[in-house]
Amino acid sequence: MFDFTSSSNNHKDTSPHGWRAGLWTFLIVVLLSSLIILRIEDTRLETKRSKAKEVANQNAHELEKIIQRNLIVAYPLAVLIEQTGTVENFERISQQLLEHYLYISEIALAPDGIVSQVFPLEENKKALGFNILSDSKQKNEAFLARETGNMILAGPLNLVQGGKGLVGRLPVYVGEEKKFWGFVLIVIRFPDILKYIHLQEDGYNYVLTRVHPNSSKLETIASSKIKKMDTPIAKSVDVPNAKWVLSIAPTEGWYDQKIIALEIFFGFLISLLFGYIAKQYTQLHHYRNFLEEQVQVRTAEITATKNFLYTLLDTIPDMIWLKNREGIYLLCNPMFERLFGAKEEVIIGKTDYDFLDKEQADLFREKDRLAIELKGKSIDEEWVELADDGSFVLLETTSVPMLDESGELIGVLGIAHDITARKSTEEHIQNLAHYDQLTGLPNRMLLNDRVKYLLSMAQRTNEPLVVMFLDLDHFKNINDTLGHSIGDQVLIEVANRIKQAVRDQDTVARLGGDEFIMLFPNTDSNAAMHIATKLITTISKVSTIDQNELTITPSIGIAIYPDDGEDFETLLKNADTAMYGVKGASRNSFHFFTKEMQLNLARNLQLENALRHALKRNELEVYYQPQISLLDGHVIGAEALLRWKHPTLGMISPAEFIPIAESSGQIIEIGEWVLRTAIQQTKEWINSGFSPMIIAVNLSAIQFRQNNLLTLITDILKEVKLPHEYLELELTEAVTMHNPESVIDIMNKLDEQGIRMSIDDFGTGYSSLSYLKKFKAYKLKIDQSFIRDITVDNEDRAIVRAIIDMAHNLGLQTIAEGVETAEQLDFLRLHGCDEVQGYYFSKPLPTVEFEKFLESFLGV
Repeated sequence: MFDFTSSSNNHKDTSPHGWRAGLWTFLIVVLLSSLIILRIEDTRLETKRSKAKEVANQNAHELEKIIQRNLIVAYPLAVLIEQTGTVENFERISQQLLEHYLYISEIALAPDGIVSQVFPLEENKKALGFNILSDSKQKNEAFLARETGNMILAGPLNLVQGGKGLVGRLPVYVGEEKKFWGFVLIVIRFPDILKYIHLQEDGYNYVLTRVHPNSSKLETIASSKIKKMDTPIAKSVDVPNAKWVLSIAPTEGWYDQKIIALEIFFGFLISLLFGYIAKQYTQLHHYRNFLEEQVQVRTAEITATKNFLYTLLDTIPDMIWLKNREGIYLLCNPMFERLFGAKEEVIIGKTDYDFLDKEQADLFREKDRLAIELKGKSIDEEWVELADDGSFVLLETTSVPMLDESGELIGVLGIAHDITARKSTEEHIQNLAHYDQLTGLPNRMLLNDRVKYLLSMAQRTNEPLVVMFLDLDHFKNINDTLGHSIGDQVLIEVANRIKQAVRDQDTVARLGGDEFIMLFPNTDSNAAMHIATKLITTISKVSTIDQNELTITPSIGIAIYPDDGEDFETLLKNADTAMYGVKGASRNSFHFFTKEMQLNLARNLQLENALRHALKRNELEVYYQPQISLLDGHVIGAEALLRWKHPTLGMISPAEFIPIAESSGQIIEIGEWVLRTAIQQTKEWINSGFSPMIIAVNLSAIQFRQNNLLTLITDILKEVKLPHEYLELELTEAVTMHNPESVIDIMNKLDEQGIRMSIDDFGTGYSSLSYLKKFKAYKLKIDQSFIRDITVDNEDRAIVRAIIDMAHNLGLQTIAEGVETAEQLDFLRLHGCDEVQGYYFSKPLPTVEFEKFLESFLGV
């Protein structure tokens, strides 16, 4: 029997599956379309925000630069006031400054906060007598400037004389006591200074805000008159004592709603009709038409831009040029034609070598290469001769690598601005602050300018440049004994003698105190030696100052470019190092800098830095060298000796790192660690069954002068529970003779606590027997320098016998260190030495090896 219902049921079952498949396909395509649209909008938004950030950065930087460039005018005036208490020719100086700083509307002086001088006067008369410190709206920031000593920028403010402006207040302090004089005020036109912000023309809304330094409230400085921006890009604008924030957002918003709607429509249409290929073709066709339109629009824009740029190039007063990567000129403007004395059509297609000498052309080419290597703008200043009239001008040149849309290098764009007049004005003002007031010599600021020039000349001509660092010997004694007035006269006399001893082309500067720096161009080491000798002879002549006959001697350190350094900082540091070499030797002489000095300084610095971490990194270890009694031949004690094993430098001699630890102050922490470690180890040996012994620990001069020395030692002994009589402190002979009365007091207190003390390295110093008998020492240690040749040197034998006899007569014991032979041992035993230590018995040993020595030692 046939089943007629089967076909009908299958059809009913297939239909829903078809709909479901269609529905799922529709939903999947909708989902994919949605994801694509979201991705496109994210990319478009990211591009817009990236461009907005770049625009914000450019405008913020330009605003910072303009404000800083105008506010710097206050500093030369402040220097004049600090030096003279006033500004003579205020109107003339202000007028000259305003000619070069067009955004400054007013320059004023306000002694004690009250405006007393203002330029220009006519339109600012109302500002005279205005008290900044009492004005309710301005006094807070004015007081802040006075208290911090920093330039404060306030505003924009409603000015007393009308209008608005940004007001820079630079506090001025005079005299050695730095008494507050008042303010130098710079008023910058506002909102004129914002004319460089072309944000609205570029399609952006903006808000410029600041946080008021007193109220901490957000203030709007300027804006494009909109209520609120959608997720703006913010960029900080650093100004004195404040931070402005420039926030920008596109005028039309971040998202193009029309494009988004179009994308949604096409996505929905594609999904609904399931005609992906047809609709894709239609979309591509429309997109191609859109691109063609964009190309046409862009081509028209480029043509217009090109015409505008050529017009702009012809009217800009700066020199502008473009070279390709091989240095061939592609374009230039009429101002640039003056440099070569040729028209643009002649210059195009040629290089610098067609118009300049090879040296100058090489320099220009090197600057192009530098800009390419830096992948950013390179700015420098240079004097050049204009070919059209032969005049010399100072140009501020900016070189920027030009890239195409793919990032490939096209060439180098250059812009040169004539700053000759501006520099002349600046140098005239700055020269007033560039000379030492006492000696009339250039100070550090002028020295830096001159050394740049001399180093540049030395580099170009490959000639040596000598730097001398001169310091007067014992000058402090003159100030301390005869007074600073005599000291000042000495400095003036020395400065005059130095100037008489050098050439006109040489530079002599005073850094401060009794330190002088001299620069000698085109001078080799032989000439430097003769100059230094002449300086010493000239300066050392007897001077009579206020009926005081004085002989001043100098110490001179010499460094020579380029052997001893290629920059002034290195040369000065090396000359200083050489000078201190003279101080440490004979004084009244000169030294040339040597590589050995540099290596020693570098090694010492390396060790000092490494030593700061040695304790924490467990690089230090205490070794122990046994001390043997010659009465019974047994081990009666041990000397604790510090060792340092660096992971990369290896074992470092105590003779090298102990002085560094003392000079850097690290010996305090390290010495305490050695003392604690040695005491704890001695206690552990006694607890382990070894015969009680005395542990000898060396104390440096710095440790011995610690105020808490007695408390520190007794606290450690108490903490470890070691009886005091098992600790012996070794003091060098030099330590005991530094302020011996204080030493006696400290030794008495240690002795009262039952702590033993001995005099180390006896015979190498200058002990006074009158003090020695007062010291609470129970033992003298004979230095190994006397023991070494005791079997062959009669003088050493005599000295050792004398020390032993003297010690016994004073009731003291003796111990000889550095015993290495049986002959030495026999001599010491024969003449009554009590104890010995040295390699004959054992070298200094780590803890474990020392314990093995104790277990195996059979006695002498």
